[in-house]
Amino acid sequence: MQTSPIVSEKEAARILGISVHTLRARRFKGLPPEYLKISKSVRYQREALERFLESCRVRVGEAA
Repeated sequence: MQTSPIVSEKEAARILGISVHTLRARRFKGLPPEYLKISKSVRYQREALERFLESCRVRVGEAA
């Protein structure tokens, strides 16, 4: 089975390990991750979610 490169808000929250409420709050504040607005639907690209997760990485030995 092929995974879609575009996921729902609920699936994006699951991938990120946060609640849908937190994801919505970030979106309303203009914070990452990037999203797509298709008609009235909000969708996320898996690639954008991966970039967001990578940007949150804390590397050992580097200042936060």
